[in-house]
Amino acid sequence: MTVGRNGRVRVHWNLHRGGYSVTVKGRVTAKVGRVCLRDVRFVVSDALLAYMRGLGKRKVVAWCEGVPCEDCTAHASSGAPVVTFNPWKGDRFTDRATGAVVEAADHVHLETGTRSDGTPGPIATVVG
Repeated sequence: MTVGRNGRVRVHWNLHRGGYSVTVKGRVTAKVGRVCLRDVRFVVSDALLAYMRGLGKRKVVAWCEGVPCEDCTAHASSGAPVVTFNPWKGDRFTDRATGAVVEAADHVHLETGTRSDGTPGPIATVVG
């Protein structure tokens, strides 16, 4: 996987095809179903969020920034926090169970899961 000069990438859920898009310097360099990141920041662009809400259409307004883990062997425990973002319900990433705002994490697994309606959806689990 290609990384930026500082070793960091941006990862967002692909709204049209599912899976994750990995971006370096504004250019998508990979499309993956699973990625693991360390030293993660959860970012929401307030300007893009307001624009998207004004349009009433889905746009990429939020992403994770971090350093990719190669050959990551850590696994999330059953009680690990799951981080979610819904631009129609809130302005920031939150812990799915508690609703607390989450801005950063040491280690995050981003995987493609299945929503209740059977369609693919993102699952961001904090590990450690």
